[in-house]
Amino acid sequence: MSEMQKKFNEWFLYDENTGDLVWKKTKNSRGVEGTTVGAVDNSFDVPRLVLKLDNKKYHVARVIWCMIHGDIEDGMYIDHLNGDPLDNRLSNLRLTTPSGNAKNRCISSTNTSGITGVSKTHRASKPWKASIYNNGKNCHLGVYKTKAEAVAARIGAEKVLGYLSHKRVSTQETDRSLLGSSHQ
Repeated sequence: MSEMQKKFNEWFLYDENTGDLVWKKTKNSRGVEGTTVGAVDNSFDVPRLVLKLDNKKYHVARVIWCMIHGDIEDGMYIDHLNGDPLDNRLSNLRLTTPSGNAKNRCISSTNTSGITGVSKTHRASKPWKASIYNNGKNCHLGVYKTKAEAVAARIGAEKVLGYLSHKRVSTQETDRSLLGSSHQ
């Protein structure tokens, strides 16, 4: 067991059912034995739970992973499979590379089509294009007459490249409703 893993297990208890960390012993007025550990930090792209121990800030998900599995190699990420960075149940966490983490990224707030990797072009004959990132490079998937065709190309590429498609759209649209609409 590493020193970090020992330290975290000395200070915290982990509840597998809720994903919560709880103080094992009282640290100070904020860290009281039996209370939940972590505060929401909004300085990231999405809110994350963080904690402070020995004047150092840690992501709660990384602490949990370290407590259970040991130290995390430099450059590795803890990804939240369901896209909720506040859901730290171990079943929702995976250790991954930056590339693997990017494949599970939420749709950008600047996206105007509603589908990641699908956008309008300036062409009148084929006004939709599709693209996807693979190994740090943007791959052009083609230009299409309809949004549905561009979405189909993007979905096909996601499946081939192992993307987690539950985060593809900003609304509750399904593949069927996207592909069934040729008038978009």
